[in-house]
Amino acid sequence: MEWLNPFSYFYSFSSSLLSWWNTVNQPQTVSNKPKEEVPPTITIHGKWPPPISWNYPKEKPPVVKEKITEPPPFHLSEQTQKNLQHFLPLEEPLLFLSCLETSFPGFCLHEELGEGLTSQVWRATYQNKTVAFRLSKVDVISRKNSKAIENYFQITKNHFGGEWAAFIPDDPYILKTDIAICWDGEKYKVLKRDEICAIYQNRELLKGKTLTLFATLSPFHVGCKTLEQLIEKKKGSFPLAEIQKIAFQILLGHSQFPKGMIHRDIKPANLLLTKEGVVKYIDFGFSKLGESEESLTNSFVGTPLYMAPEIFEGKEYSVKVDSYAIFGILFQMATGELYFPSTSKEFYPRMTAIIQKQLNPVEDSRLRSEERR
Repeated sequence: MEWLNPFSYFYSFSSSLLSWWNTVNQPQTVSNKPKEEVPPTITIHGKWPPPISWNYPKEKPPVVKEKITEPPPFHLSEQTQKNLQHFLPLEEPLLFLSCLETSFPGFCLHEELGEGLTSQVWRATYQNKTVAFRLSKVDVISRKNSKAIENYFQITKNHFGGEWAAFIPDDPYILKTDIAICWDGEKYKVLKRDEICAIYQNRELLKGKTLTLFATLSPFHVGCKTLEQLIEKKKGSFPLAEIQKIAFQILLGHSQFPKGMIHRDIKPANLLLTKEGVVKYIDFGFSKLGESEESLTNSFVGTPLYMAPEIFEGKEYSVKVDSYAIFGILFQMATGELYFPSTSKEFYPRMTAIIQKQLNPVEDSRLRSEERR
């Protein structure tokens, strides 16, 4: 065993101790640099490299609701489709046909009963019921004047169209209209009379929507005829007792109109007589609903031979113009002549043309008084 030199051992120990002391007492420098994160130690078990999985979670795409444009298949009769082919609404016509089939099983359109400026009437059947099916000429009128659509066919928050007025009166001397088929901007709806009357009383039920009337269903009276047909058949004056009977019903029916309502087209062709002799008002297309009997308007509408002078003069008028037309009809029944018979063959066509001019797209639809002379 080799003995160490005591001095070398002491020297080595002193050097180590001094080195340790200097290390402990050396001033430490503070660094502002962020410490680098040391990645954790990864212990891998199994094979290297590990298998890679590509099944990352994917975000679900947003659900897009597709607009339904194609209705379910319908099976209306060939006769019905043929009769309707030229009168279907431009707004989703297939949905209109689908609404007819689903709401009125076995619906079939038969012969045409009559035609007016704003609508066309057919005899129709469904579920062993016979009804008068009234088809609105919405698209025909809209090509001439879009404002007329609101006047005649629409219910909005601030307006109640003339064709809808047929649902408001409830009287045996007014033809009852039971059902409406309308477009609410998204789909065709079937509304009953009670629902329409509720909307008339409270427009908030619309919920911001606009209802456009495309068709109505009313009771069909077998063997009925208009007063115009009866007058043409008589070719002269009526017996006093018959005049009294008809006059009583005309006046009583008109008294049941809502306050402020003006029919504006009372004439023999718009008074229906059932085979039992009951008179019923029909065709409310030109009617206007006001707030009171004193409500005024100035639209130039109606049938010239039964229009009051203030309408021709372009003045404001009220429900009194209906009274003028009624007494004009009674005068015709009593004398066999009109209030003011036209001696010119050009009068009636000219006045009809003036009224139809109101449907043209002009800036001011009200004619000047000199144009009516």
